[in-house]
Amino acid sequence: MSHAVPPAPSTKKAGAGKWVLRIIAALIILIIIALIILYFSIDGIIKSKVEAAAANSTGQTTTLSSANLQLSGILTLSNLDIHNPTGYKSADFVAVPKTVITVKPSSLLSDTVIIPDITIDGLTLSLEQDGLKSNLTDILAYTQKQSAAASSTAAGSGEAGKSKQLDIGKLSLTNVKVTASGLGVGQTFDLGTIEMDHPTDPNGRLPKIADLTAKILERIAQQLAANPQLPDALRKNLGNLNQIIPQAQDLLKNPAGAATQLKGIGDLLKKNK
Repeated sequence: MSHAVPPAPSTKKAGAGKWVLRIIAALIILIIIALIILYFSIDGIIKSKVEAAAANSTGQTTTLSSANLQLSGILTLSNLDIHNPTGYKSADFVAVPKTVITVKPSSLLSDTVIIPDITIDGLTLSLEQDGLKSNLTDILAYTQKQSAAASSTAAGSGEAGKSKQLDIGKLSLTNVKVTASGLGVGQTFDLGTIEMDHPTDPNGRLPKIADLTAKILERIAQQLAANPQLPDALRKNLGNLNQIIPQAQDLLKNPAGAATQLKGIGDLLKKNK
């Protein structure tokens, strides 16, 4: 009794199967290469984004030496320098040697970046008086306008509305110093540590970068103005800060009336010029 011999496998089908496997293997290799390239370039991308965001918030050129994001979600920024406005002598308005940010990596691709902790260490602000005005009041007024713009467009379109929200657990500024010059004053003030838990804008909205920059400068300005060692000449020129800051906070609560309130802030600032 004879048995039927099964047909030999088609060489065409076997060849096609090998090509499919080769294509899949090639795609996997390309994906791995793309991920490696992204991993080694992500620090440069973050560096440029931080510089652009800080410059947009303050209106001043900003440089960052390096950014390093670890797979664990620890982002370290080294030597962030915000330059002074034109007309002031010192090169930098703010210098920050080191900032350590704990971030949820998966949130970097979403509209809300989840940040459990930020520690800004060694921030030095160079306060410079030029007659009856200062770089602090100039930049603080600008950051508050940017924060108001972020609030007014948060629910709509526009560049400010497209910027990411920051869900921050705790913000700590450690070893904060202010060096003051002008009007015969040359002194350094140690403000120690400034802490904020779950910072938001006055409406309770999660902050954007512009909001956070304004809030940090406001807190530094308020603590400096309350410092008992501050010379009378310098205190007089910072006196309007206690009026400017509440007006700016009201502005954020009512973006619709921004034009009128900004004029009021502008009038206060003119008194310092």
